[in-house]
Amino acid sequence: MIRSLDVHLYVTPRCNLSCPHCYYDALDRGRQPPDILELDDIARILNGICGRFDADISLEGGEPFLRAGLGAMLATLDASVLGRITLTTNGTVRIAAPTTTLAQLGDLRLSIDGHTDDLQQELRGIAVGPVLATCAKLRSAQVPHTVRMTLYRRNVRLLEEIYGWVQAHNIARLSLFEYQASGRGIDQEPVFGVGSEDIDHLLADLVRLPRPAGLELLTLNLAQRRVEAVLAQEEALSTADVTVRRLPQNANCTVNYDGSVGVSPWTVTAHGSPDVFTYTDSPDFLERVENAAAAGALQDQGPCISRVQLRCER
Repeated sequence: MIRSLDVHLYVTPRCNLSCPHCYYDALDRGRQPPDILELDDIARILNGICGRFDADISLEGGEPFLRAGLGAMLATLDASVLGRITLTTNGTVRIAAPTTTLAQLGDLRLSIDGHTDDLQQELRGIAVGPVLATCAKLRSAQVPHTVRMTLYRRNVRLLEEIYGWVQAHNIARLSLFEYQASGRGIDQEPVFGVGSEDIDHLLADLVRLPRPAGLELLTLNLAQRRVEAVLAQEEALSTADVTVRRLPQNANCTVNYDGSVGVSPWTVTAHGSPDVFTYTDSPDFLERVENAAAAGALQDQGPCISRVQLRCER
């Protein structure tokens, strides 16, 4: 039996930004960790997981493209593996990978948490222009990509503005995620968190506002605490061609940069993981993952994991 498995694999703990809400609590780019998986090992892990599981893989950091040779490693992977990978970058460093490889990814996501420089500075400490320039280069090279945006206290009620910004910058795919207090942001809920009234306002905006003509795909992922509010508005959302999808509770497997393997992507950080159950250098690593999944031991019951998705596509 081929089992579904959601995988987060951190290729580096280093980042050139220092976002206050970083759920991975990444290290400064100048700090080189003593133990880090070789790229050949990462390729072996990816191939092995895809050979045994119906895998949905998130390849992340830190900033993945601070890892020299990452693009060349990805280019060695078969299209059947690349198609299962979502790679997330902050878009401020060169995406050093062949365009043919990038185009075969399941998704290439660029994080933009503010549609204005003011909002982007608050969460990412940079202006939004450099990331938009990276998006423009990808668009010119005909590489599909998605803008990934965190919804937090100051932008959650600005969907109309965000739509205008999407139209102005020819953004074809937008993926929204509510701010979750974890990692570096564990104590930042009073600063960045959104309330139930904010979510109700957002759902009403999804029904009320016409979507930008060039926006091919819009997704909004929300955690368990928002499911009831979403389901209460499902009929109204349906009239606006918004599909509500309860996300399956798949097994979760998180591979940290040092080869430790845990369960929840919301508890592992660059400083370690509290739920390690094996290591990738164990000869029976994949068997242990498979057995843990079969036993139901890889279920993330935490409050942060996405449980419902709203989806609009043309």
